[in-house]
Amino acid sequence: MKAKSSVFLVGCCLAVAAVCGCVRRTPGPEPESAVVEAVTYLCWNGRYDKLAPLLEKHPELANVRDADGYTPLLAAVMSGDNATVELLLKTGARADVASPDDGTTPLHYVAANGWVHLAEMTLAAGGDPEARDRDGGTPLIWAATGGHIDTVQLLLRMRPGVADLDRAVLEAALGGYDSVVSLLLSKRPGGARALSFWRPAEGTGADRMWSPRIRSHGYELYRALWKTDNGDRLVCFRYPGCELGGTPYSVWVFDREMKLLRTGDTTVGQDYFPYALVEVYSESVNQHETLRGKWALAVVSVWSGTVLDPARPMRLVGFDAPRYEHANDVSAKLIDWSDNVDIHKLYVSDLEDVKFRWAEPGPSIFTNLPRKPSKD
Repeated sequence: MKAKSSVFLVGCCLAVAAVCGCVRRTPGPEPESAVVEAVTYLCWNGRYDKLAPLLEKHPELANVRDADGYTPLLAAVMSGDNATVELLLKTGARADVASPDDGTTPLHYVAANGWVHLAEMTLAAGGDPEARDRDGGTPLIWAATGGHIDTVQLLLRMRPGVADLDRAVLEAALGGYDSVVSLLLSKRPGGARALSFWRPAEGTGADRMWSPRIRSHGYELYRALWKTDNGDRLVCFRYPGCELGGTPYSVWVFDREMKLLRTGDTTVGQDYFPYALVEVYSESVNQHETLRGKWALAVVSVWSGTVLDPARPMRLVGFDAPRYEHANDVSAKLIDWSDNVDIHKLYVSDLEDVKFRWAEPGPSIFTNLPRKPSKD
């Protein structure tokens, strides 16, 4: 692979040398494609040593686009080469460009890396602080996700909208960046209690997790409110990676000031997604004695292709349980807050004499139907 890269690099340099005569400082024909591909290749691979003398002679190459739609600046920021990024910006590279694949801009990547000096240069070169990637993320949200407080402070001067502030707060909280959370909340009108994700959903709450989903760190993030004796809690689920036979989720619980209270994990069935929160109770918990006689939080999961009837109640059952015609049958998994509980094996249907209750604010859409249908 290294040999192939070296051969390609030599070819690129030869291409640049061969056609340098057609690259001019004055207006004229566009640089030949071989030159453009060579320049972006140098940026993708961090070849500052080859790029610097080329740009010194032909600064207009800082703003070319290759066949895939990438500029040298996009290639440099996406490869994480801050020295080449600075070189390109000083040469006059425009920052008001976006990736043809996902809409990300140079400012997104500069913010994600916490390069505050380069963020200032990128803004001066036309970088848009309100630019959005395909998931709606702005450079501020990317900076908050990485916990880069200086870059966050810089981007806050651009007066972001309330919705972007809210999502930035959530991302920083998920990452455990308390100082960034505090800074963002200080700029959020109304503070933590005004955050949009604390507003209860309308109706029964059947889609409370699904409808407000966003993408976090490249994965879908689900949110729900958990009604406790000490007030509402925000519960977040994020899918961190693939697992054969099931879908694992990381779980966080925050109080109204966005302080992390608990974190753990759970799994749902393969191709299932988090749907709602319930609390379950059982005097007989088999081998899981730590749960005996306590109300425990569980997540209801629904297969991605399931269509639930909103006119029917929902019932917690196991996979092999007899079905009711007048109910939506769903399953649930307990959430693990301790190391000694193997939640990967514990479905609510595995518990005996289980009781459950709606854990979210608002009217319940669950019913305590018997686990087995009557003969009638």
